[in-house]
Amino acid sequence: MSSEVTAPRMGRFVFLSIHLFLGSLIVLAGILAVSLGLQNIEGTNIDPLGGSIILISAIISIYIGVKRLHDLDYCGWWYLVFLLPLIGNILWLLLFFVPGTYGANRYGEATAKPSKIYSVMLYGSLIFLIAIIVSYVSLMPGEVVTLKVTQ
Repeated sequence: MSSEVTAPRMGRFVFLSIHLFLGSLIVLAGILAVSLGLQNIEGTNIDPLGGSIILISAIISIYIGVKRLHDLDYCGWWYLVFLLPLIGNILWLLLFFVPGTYGANRYGEATAKPSKIYSVMLYGSLIFLIAIIVSYVSLMPGEVVTLKVTQ
Protein backbone atom coordinates (compact mmCIF):
# COMPACT_ATOMS: atom_id res chain seq x y z
CA MET A 1 0.00 0.00 0.00
CA SER A 2 2.79 2.42 0.79
CA SER A 3 4.22 2.32 -2.72
CA GLU A 4 0.97 3.62 -4.22
CA VAL A 5 0.70 6.38 -1.64
CA THR A 6 4.31 7.58 -1.88
CA ALA A 7 4.57 7.31 -5.67
CA PRO A 8 4.38 10.62 -7.55
CA ARG A 9 1.43 9.38 -9.65
CA MET A 10 -1.92 7.84 -8.70
CA GLY A 11 -4.26 5.83 -10.91
CA ARG A 12 -8.03 6.10 -11.14
CA PHE A 13 -8.82 3.03 -9.05
CA VAL A 14 -6.69 4.08 -6.08
CA PHE A 15 -8.02 7.64 -6.36
CA LEU A 16 -11.63 6.42 -6.32
CA SER A 17 -10.97 3.97 -3.47
CA ILE A 18 -9.44 6.60 -1.22
CA HIS A 19 -12.16 9.15 -1.98
CA LEU A 20 -14.97 6.71 -1.23
CA PHE A 21 -13.23 5.66 1.97
CA LEU A 22 -12.88 9.29 3.07
CA GLY A 23 -16.54 9.92 2.24
CA SER A 24 -17.52 6.91 4.34
CA LEU A 25 -15.49 8.23 7.25
CA ILE A 26 -17.20 11.61 7.02
CA VAL A 27 -20.65 9.99 6.94
CA LEU A 28 -19.73 7.74 9.88
CA ALA A 29 -18.44 10.73 11.86
CA GLY A 30 -21.70 12.58 11.18
CA ILE A 31 -23.78 9.63 12.33
CA LEU A 32 -21.70 9.27 15.49
CA ALA A 33 -21.87 12.98 16.21
CA VAL A 34 -25.66 13.06 15.91
CA SER A 35 -26.15 9.85 17.90
CA LEU A 36 -23.83 11.03 20.69
CA GLY A 37 -25.54 14.41 20.84
CA LEU A 38 -22.45 16.34 19.73
CA GLN A 39 -24.31 17.79 16.75
CA ASN A 40 -27.96 18.40 16.12
CA ILE A 41 -29.67 16.86 13.12
CA GLU A 42 -29.87 20.21 11.29
CA GLY A 43 -26.07 20.46 11.40
CA THR A 44 -25.99 24.04 12.66
CA ASN A 45 -22.94 23.41 14.83
CA ILE A 46 -19.78 21.47 14.00
CA ASP A 47 -18.46 19.09 16.60
CA PRO A 48 -14.69 18.70 17.09
CA LEU A 49 -14.68 15.09 15.83
CA GLY A 50 -16.50 15.87 12.60
CA GLY A 51 -14.57 19.06 12.00
CA SER A 52 -11.20 17.36 12.43
CA ILE A 53 -12.20 14.44 10.17
CA ILE A 54 -13.39 16.87 7.49
CA LEU A 55 -10.15 18.88 7.74
CA ILE A 56 -7.96 15.76 7.53
CA SER A 57 -10.05 14.46 4.63
CA ALA A 58 -9.67 17.76 2.78
CA ILE A 59 -5.88 17.66 3.18
CA ILE A 60 -5.73 14.05 1.97
CA SER A 61 -8.06 14.90 -0.91
CA ILE A 62 -5.78 17.71 -2.06
CA TYR A 63 -2.74 15.42 -1.76
CA ILE A 64 -4.21 12.61 -3.84
CA GLY A 65 -5.79 15.08 -6.27
CA VAL A 66 -2.37 16.50 -7.06
CA LYS A 67 -0.99 12.97 -7.50
CA ARG A 68 -3.86 12.16 -9.86
CA LEU A 69 -3.11 15.31 -11.87
CA HIS A 70 0.50 14.14 -12.07
CA ASP A 71 -0.77 10.84 -13.51
CA LEU A 72 -2.47 12.89 -16.22
CA ASP A 73 0.81 14.81 -16.77
CA TYR A 74 -0.55 18.08 -15.38
CA CYS A 75 1.03 20.31 -12.78
CA GLY A 76 -0.41 20.13 -9.27
CA TRP A 77 -1.26 23.83 -9.41
CA TRP A 78 -4.15 22.89 -11.72
CA TYR A 79 -5.88 21.70 -8.55
CA LEU A 80 -6.77 25.35 -7.91
CA VAL A 81 -9.17 25.13 -10.89
CA PHE A 82 -11.29 22.78 -8.79
CA LEU A 83 -12.13 25.71 -6.52
CA LEU A 84 -14.17 27.31 -9.31
CA PRO A 85 -17.90 26.65 -9.00
CA LEU A 86 -19.40 24.22 -11.53
CA ILE A 87 -16.32 24.12 -13.78
CA GLY A 88 -14.25 22.74 -10.91
CA ASN A 89 -16.86 20.11 -10.11
CA ILE A 90 -17.00 18.89 -13.69
CA LEU A 91 -13.22 18.78 -14.00
CA TRP A 92 -12.94 17.01 -10.63
CA LEU A 93 -15.31 14.29 -11.85
CA LEU A 94 -13.12 13.81 -14.91
CA LEU A 95 -10.30 12.69 -12.62
CA PHE A 96 -12.32 9.54 -11.94
CA PHE A 97 -12.82 8.67 -15.61
CA VAL A 98 -9.89 9.93 -17.69
CA PRO A 99 -7.04 7.39 -17.84
CA GLY A 100 -3.54 8.52 -16.95
CA THR A 101 -0.72 8.78 -19.41
CA TYR A 102 0.73 5.49 -20.55
CA GLY A 103 4.34 4.89 -19.68
CA ALA A 104 6.57 7.41 -18.01
CA ASN A 105 5.83 11.10 -17.95
CA ARG A 106 7.64 14.04 -16.35
CA TYR A 107 6.33 12.99 -12.90
CA GLY A 108 7.57 9.42 -12.94
CA GLU A 109 6.84 5.94 -14.14
CA ALA A 110 3.35 4.64 -14.82
CA THR A 111 1.39 3.41 -11.82
CA ALA A 112 1.65 -0.26 -11.03
CA LYS A 113 -1.34 -2.51 -10.46
CA PRO A 114 -2.87 -1.46 -7.13
CA SER A 115 -2.73 -3.77 -4.13
CA LYS A 116 -5.76 -5.65 -2.79
CA ILE A 117 -6.26 -3.21 0.08
CA TYR A 118 -7.72 -0.68 -2.34
CA SER A 119 -10.29 -3.21 -3.53
CA VAL A 120 -11.27 -3.80 0.09
CA MET A 121 -11.50 -0.03 0.67
CA LEU A 122 -13.59 0.50 -2.46
CA TYR A 123 -16.07 -2.33 -1.97
CA GLY A 124 -16.28 -1.85 1.80
CA SER A 125 -17.03 1.84 1.35
CA LEU A 126 -19.62 1.12 -1.34
CA ILE A 127 -21.37 -1.45 0.85
CA PHE A 128 -21.34 0.95 3.80
CA LEU A 129 -22.70 3.89 1.80
CA ILE A 130 -25.39 1.75 0.15
CA ALA A 131 -26.42 0.41 3.57
CA ILE A 132 -26.69 3.97 4.90
CA ILE A 133 -28.81 5.04 1.92
CA VAL A 134 -31.09 1.99 2.21
CA SER A 135 -31.54 2.48 5.96
CA TYR A 136 -32.25 6.19 5.47
CA VAL A 137 -34.84 5.51 2.78
CA SER A 138 -36.47 2.76 4.82
CA LEU A 139 -36.69 5.03 7.87
CA MET A 140 -38.14 7.99 5.99
CA PRO A 141 -41.52 8.84 7.36
CA GLY A 142 -44.34 8.00 5.02
CA GLU A 143 -47.71 9.58 4.97
CA VAL A 144 -48.96 10.02 8.48
CA VAL A 145 -52.58 9.14 8.93
CA THR A 146 -54.21 10.98 11.78
CA LEU A 147 -57.49 9.93 13.25
CA LYS A 148 -59.77 12.47 14.80
CA VAL A 149 -61.72 11.26 17.71
CA THR A 150 -65.08 12.99 18.02
CA GLN A 151 -67.12 12.89 21.15
